[in-house]
Amino acid sequence: MEGKVAREAVGGGAACVAKVPVRPIDSGGWFRPGEKTRACNWMHGKCVGDVDGICWKGPAGPATMHCVDRGAKAMRNLKRRATVAVSNWSRVARQKVVDCFPLHGSALRKDNEKLVKRLAVAERSLNYAFEKGFRSYIRQVVLPRAREVQEGDMECRVYTKQFRTRFQNWNGMTAYQNFILELDCMSRINRVLETGDIRRHFPRLVQFDVKSLTVTYSYEGVGVNNLQESVVVPRVWEQLDEIDRTFKRARVVHLDMHRSGKNLLVGSKGNITVIDFDVAQAGGLSFNWSIDKRIESGKLVASKANMFDILASHRYVRLG
Repeated sequence: MEGKVAREAVGGGAACVAKVPVRPIDSGGWFRPGEKTRACNWMHGKCVGDVDGICWKGPAGPATMHCVDRGAKAMRNLKRRATVAVSNWSRVARQKVVDCFPLHGSALRKDNEKLVKRLAVAERSLNYAFEKGFRSYIRQVVLPRAREVQEGDMECRVYTKQFRTRFQNWNGMTAYQNFILELDCMSRINRVLETGDIRRHFPRLVQFDVKSLTVTYSYEGVGVNNLQESVVVPRVWEQLDEIDRTFKRARVVHLDMHRSGKNLLVGSKGNITVIDFDVAQAGGLSFNWSIDKRIESGKLVASKANMFDILASHRYVRLG
């Protein structure tokens, strides 16, 4: 037959070189626009090639010419079915959203506004009870001590934290309670720290504002959860001992030492810094029931063992 294919095979499963004529899809016979040399796999008589509309078969049968054409048709069918499936899924998903939220448009906005007002009333009620119970302590102890230790403008990296009541992920305390608690803890720690200590392991209080519920403090290092390159932490147990001694002298119990290491900073030289004191116990006082609950569980306490486990388990931290 004209256009007979010549093959040179090395063996079953080996590569072969074949000269093939090309056949158009609408042609009833063979023709030679030019011979092309292609490499294909020679595997057990199955179609393993898809070159220029040609399907190669191994020793079990001759070469056929419809592999790619059938594959293209199958791909078009698959794409059409996928498009229909996605369209159906979108329609079902939209209907489920409508079923879950029967209110929509202006009605949904009005319902959300009512919910926000109720939460605001509940927050004011909690703050009123908190202020009544701790008024003398806040006004005569916490705020004067914070004004005494704040350092004003500093030529270093600083961070301003604004407190908001997080009802979606509520820790049991309002923004005002978290603000007073952080101010109490930081002023206690800053008072016991020596001014000339070059190995500070806590942020310095720069300034605060009661009306806006903001606290500005120095920020040195990168959170363990955000480390992108290896860092060596020298004298790790010595640093943890210093942190523990400072906690005890200031009578502060840090209760938010998350396993991710988000509240543990590591500087470029390996200095450890503890931050975020809005969930803690200061001076043996618990501002809220959630504080007592965390102390009882002991899971998130900033103990030496917990902080060491966080550092030792991180892939970018090298302990010295």
